[in-house]
This record gives sequence, structure tokens and C-alpha cells, in this order.
Amino acid sequence: MRGFFSLDAIFALTLLMVVCSSFLHVYQARMEEARGIGEGLEARMVGEELAGAINSVYSNGSGLELRLSLPARLSSLTLSFDPSSGELVVERGGRSVRVGTVCNNVEAFLLTSENLRRPLRIYWGENRIRVVSG
Repeated sequence: MRGFFSLDAIFALTLLMVVCSSFLHVYQARMEEARGIGEGLEARMVGEELAGAINSVYSNGSGLELRLSLPARLSSLTLSFDPSSGELVVERGGRSVRVGTVCNNVEAFLLTSENLRRPLRIYWGENRIRVVSG
């Protein structure tokens, strides 16, 4: 009789471990998905803020210059401008987000994580809006 009871206990523990491991797997997958969504939303917020700054400089004319600083935790971004579509491209963690601007009169730029540690300078230069680091 003792052997029969221990076999039931081993079976119950094995079943419990299988159920717990499946819950853990689902939890990890959900956490990764939530992290990816969070990174995408942060990239979109940076793109919207930069697009707003570009639009402000465009609408106010050549006298306005804006400086935009990004938080240190967002310095892993890559920012660029696609002149053919008039969109900012923000890349983070293998994902890219495209944000439109009002004007297409923006000089093409590519800013990597090394450039984003310093404030961005948005201004009119040579009849085009320029976005540079520093």
C-alpha cells in the first residue's frame, strides 16, 4: 500500500510541475510582448516630439531655433528623416516607427545613439530645416 501512495504523489507533483511551467512560459511571453509594446510607444513619443519641434520651426520661420533633449534611457534610438515620404523614422530594438511632418523641407539626417546623448538642435539653415546633435 505504501508504494501505491508514493506513486500517486509522484504523479500529482509531476502534474503540478507541468501546470506551473506552462503558466511561467505564458507569463514570460506576455512580459516580452509588453516590453516590446512599451519600447514601440516610447519610440513613437520621441518621434512625435521631434516632429512637433520640426513643425514649430517650419511654421515660425527662419528666426526660431529649438533644442530638444532626450532622456538618457532613450539614447539607444536611431533617428533619421526620409525626404521622399516626409517622415521621421525612429528605430529602437529592431522595430521602426514612422512619424509624419508638416513639411518636406527638412534636410535628411541620421542620428545614432552616440549623437543622441547631446541635445538636438532644430533650426533653419540654407533654406532647409536642419536637425543636428549638439
